[in-house]
Amino acid sequence: MPALTGFVLAGGKSRRMGTDKALLPWNGNTLLDHMTRTIGTVADSVRIVGRDGLLDRNPGRGPVEGIATALAATTTRDNLIVAVDLPYIESAFLRYLADRLGESPTGFVACSIGGPPPLCLGLRRNLLTAIDAYLDSGERSLRGLLQYVTHDGITEGQFLESGFSAGMFRNLNTPEDLPARSTP
Repeated sequence: MPALTGFVLAGGKSRRMGTDKALLPWNGNTLLDHMTRTIGTVADSVRIVGRDGLLDRNPGRGPVEGIATALAATTTRDNLIVAVDLPYIESAFLRYLADRLGESPTGFVACSIGGPPPLCLGLRRNLLTAIDAYLDSGERSLRGLLQYVTHDGITEGQFLESGFSAGMFRNLNTPEDLPARSTP
């Protein structure tokens, strides 16, 4: 396997949650710690986008800017990028995603499981130019990026056949999304 860097996007404003999602309690730690540990089971190194050492290059352009910031900072060809608010992501799925990325002719792997695309991606560093062009055109949405840049999709059928549950992509946007033990 080639070297793999994991990135956790943790620079959002958390407006709907009302408090910084990255600092929410999760399994005896913070959500950020949990996500860092989870992606760290697969990646050789993990970096946090949106925090002290790796702030967005152009703040205010949303999560796609976080993706571009990660690709501008990486030293590896292959990279996994996940949002901090996806605490149900499984290490086994991240390994599957990394394997798919390693085989990908496009260098970009995303899930297509119905509804909004989850911010859990496999990307090669060389896609930075295309993502920057997308951002420079004034676009910001992840869904739009998936239409703009050719990628390999993991379909819902492939996802389920591989033994994964779509429930792992439940994200935490509001206090109502939190389990009772983690309510701020």
